Amino acid sequence: MRKFAPIALALLLVACGGDSKNGGSSDGTTPAGNSGGSTEQAMPGTPAAEPFTGEPGMVVAKVGSDEITLREADLLANTLRRNRPQASLAEMQKMALDNLIDQRVLLKAANERNIGPTDDDVNAAIAQIQGQFPNEEAFTAELQKQGMTRDDFDQNFRTELTIQKLIEEAFADTVKVSDAEAKEYYEANPAEFQQEETVHARHILFRVDQGAPPEADVAARQKADAALARVRGGEDFAAVANELTEDPSGRGSGGDLGFFPRRAMVAPFSAAAFALEPGQISDPVKTQFGYHLIKVEEKKAPGPIAFDEIKDRLQQGLEQQKLSQGVRAFIDREKSKLPIEREF
Repeated sequence: MRKFAPIALALLLVACGGDSKNGGSSDGTTPAGNSGGSTEQAMPGTPAAEPFTGEPGMVVAKVGSDEITLREADLLANTLRRNRPQASLAEMQKMALDNLIDQRVLLKAANERNIGPTDDDVNAAIAQIQGQFPNEEAFTAELQKQGMTRDDFDQNFRTELTIQKLIEEAFADTVKVSDAEAKEYYEANPAEFQQEETVHARHILFRVDQGAPPEADVAARQKADAALARVRGGEDFAAVANELTEDPSGRGSGGDLGFFPRRAMVAPFSAAAFALEPGQISDPVKTQFGYHLIKVEEKKAPGPIAFDEIKDRLQQGLEQQKLSQGVRAFIDREKSKLPIEREF
């Protein structure tokens, strides 16, 4: 049974489009795994919708007897808006309310089926999130920054885990995509599976901070020249990178950057890397970060991505699409059984 993380569920509900009577999509995510953002735009000269205002405790929707307050809608609207800073507050309020209604519908369905996480499940998941912060004070400060209390966070997390459990039990085993189905989609949509020219490279960085005095630049260049003499003299590039690089992510990995396209790196770095042949090492390359020595390991020409390379990711994308469609249909069926009122 595939596990779907709580954050993925929140995005799934956004992808489902909320209330289908108000322009919601029935598609969910695309097979490639990119969520289908809204393309709606106001006509020129059309005034933007005004955000809904009132007391935080004002009830703005009811799902059966369950009430949703303006504060809940605004909290979620502000969270959604961080990913879409150009969107209006009114648009995000509507999307948030759509999502909160869907959540309540799913939560009611889970409760009716006696599906939900144990207290131990919730506490363990919350502890994992808190563990990403240096201490309790930092965690609390982040919640306050988002306008949330600890009770808000705990309740929202329990709701997410409950919906996660419902979806896993009700849907996850029904969305399996076979190798044959994935191959059929791959062959029918060749334009989706083209790769750019890429290069697999390692680098050794000698950092020069912007605004550093000239002597710091000279010192970094001298270190780069000395390292270049070592690797061109036969020392292993990866070993020298582990010893000398001032890129923290390169220590312990031999400066390995994996495969990347031209646009992934700053222009001087990409120009140098793509000009090298496998096995070649560059002269010191100056970028805004300092001086780099670059060694190219492999190159891949532009062209179609082999099915075996993309199969697992494609299957996951197609399964997510099926899941999204199944959840949307389920929500719509459950909604038809409930009285739902909303203010905006």
